[in-house]
Amino acid sequence: MGGQNIILCHLPGMGVTNAASAAENLRRSYTQIRLVLITGICGAIPYLPNHGHEEVILGDVIISDSLIKYDFGRKYPDKFERKNGKEEIIEPPNSEIRGLLGKLKTRRFKDNFEREAAGVLQALQAGKGNECYRYPGAKNDILFPAAYPHKAYQLESLTNCTCFKCTIASDKVCDGIRKKDCGALGCGERTMSVQRERLAQSNILPSIHIGKMASADTVMKSGKDRDELAREEDVIGFEMEGAGVWGRVPACVIIKGVCDYADSHKNKKWQRYASATAAAATMAFVKYWGSNTYR
Repeated sequence: MGGQNIILCHLPGMGVTNAASAAENLRRSYTQIRLVLITGICGAIPYLPNHGHEEVILGDVIISDSLIKYDFGRKYPDKFERKNGKEEIIEPPNSEIRGLLGKLKTRRFKDNFEREAAGVLQALQAGKGNECYRYPGAKNDILFPAAYPHKAYQLESLTNCTCFKCTIASDKVCDGIRKKDCGALGCGERTMSVQRERLAQSNILPSIHIGKMASADTVMKSGKDRDELAREEDVIGFEMEGAGVWGRVPACVIIKGVCDYADSHKNKKWQRYASATAAAATMAFVKYWGSNTYR
């Protein structure tokens, strides 16, 4: 692929530990590895506050140019305090990768890169039996305000619920409610959802965003915490494997498709499409990286 010898490694499970174990085994088995690409799905910041309020929608692709371990810190009785320092924020160690990512951020190269990835995605979707990787539709891309909780908004959704009180913002949410989707709970998809400019376009194609990725063994499901971390640390996405690989191999880049907005309303509806957009972007990235034209 792209004139390169490629090794595919399927992780045994999610999380930093599984990724770290796979990275160590790869390094021992293949001593000439130059680059590791972590491809999969992630949560994203819907609007990037430090990037001109750039809009991110489901199915977009996020590529890491640095990584932050946001669960690295100290747990006090009343709060968790993240530690800021060299152990937490990791820059790419490879000047070649830094140079390529810098080029792909420019408008000219970014446009070409997105077109290449879109072409690969269309070819993938056209394959026999690949209907599950098609675009789920703009009507299913729903973003709620960060403070809008995933709770029961209609009485019938409280059946078999153990709390029977999660109908106002101040009430806690029980596990039974958390596991139900927005349709079953009556979340205000029409009245409370945030309007998105890109979703009004007639031809919606995935955009590629390059920036700092947040990595941890924790699934981010809080709109408030998501936005706070975006403002303070300039992160644009959340994932669970990068911290286990970064630093264990000569060079590492995370390429992941956006399947949710890292809030309490997340569901699995977009995971297959997001995995396809990530795979397409990965193939395009390998082509750019392997071509002397772009070095």
